[in-house]
Amino acid sequence: MVGWAVVGQGDERPVLIDHGLLKQDTKKGHPERMCLFEDFVKESVIWHGVHDVVIEDLKSIQNARTVRILQNYIAAAIMATRRSLGRDAIMLAQSTAHKRIGVKTLTPAQKKKMTRKEITEYNKRSVLNTINRAFNLELGRKQFDVSDAIAIGLAGLATP
Repeated sequence: MVGWAVVGQGDERPVLIDHGLLKQDTKKGHPERMCLFEDFVKESVIWHGVHDVVIEDLKSIQNARTVRILQNYIAAAIMATRRSLGRDAIMLAQSTAHKRIGVKTLTPAQKKKMTRKEITEYNKRSVLNTINRAFNLELGRKQFDVSDAIAIGLAGLATP
């Protein structure tokens, strides 16, 4: 599953235009899934009149299996951006995005008292709460990937 979002700048504040969770058919082969994902990104760019595509950088992900899976999706999104907009996607580190949108983070002292799993859970909840407040949503735990996508899109609006 891949979280995605289209965020735009309104007159006074950012606007959430569309969002969702793209579920891939695991019965299809990997190359076919990547082609379908690339098509989804191209169609979304055209349908919503997107000016820039912002993608989460993999720098903060420490699970090798997750990185291997996500790098294929990132490559497909980059290709779709190039083909539909004629330019590169914006790559944004998760930590940079969180700072830009005011996600509550842990101090180094707090992190020392927690397991990696607890830190991950805290970060996911912080992003979810920030996004729910910003757009008056009620996203839940099963929509962490959607809240991450919205956060990356929102932070992308502030990209210099």
